[in-house]
Amino acid sequence: MKKYFDEFLVYDKTYRIADVYGEGGQLTGKSFMIAVTTNVQKSDLGTVPMLERFRSVDDLLAPLILTHYYVGIKGQLPTFHADDVVRGDTSLVLKNYEAHLKSIDWQSTTSVDDKMLTTGDPHTRSGICSWHWIQ
Repeated sequence: MKKYFDEFLVYDKTYRIADVYGEGGQLTGKSFMIAVTTNVQKSDLGTVPMLERFRSVDDLLAPLILTHYYVGIKGQLPTFHADDVVRGDTSLVLKNYEAHLKSIDWQSTTSVDDKMLTTGDPHTRSGICSWHWIQ
């Protein structure tokens, strides 16, 4: 993820200092989608002591989401979250991800930008973290 931020957060390319904090984003008119795997069970969100303030995976990803807002990408498509990937059955992760992509109303967005980063391999249970910028 560090490489993503190093390449993504470039002053004067993706953001500028503005009179109003957060209004200097240079990537307006785009949308983004986050796909993430965790070992957190969805049922744990908002219920177990450590996660009681986090009722959804987007609550956990708030810093990442706000970073996109900061650079002007304010259209958020539904997040894909594959949960319980260490203990659980991961055989359906890719199938569920494909179904998630098919469920999105792509007519209301335009083509996917070439700025996309994907890391990890779901078959080895390492993390998937991908960002799709939609123009």
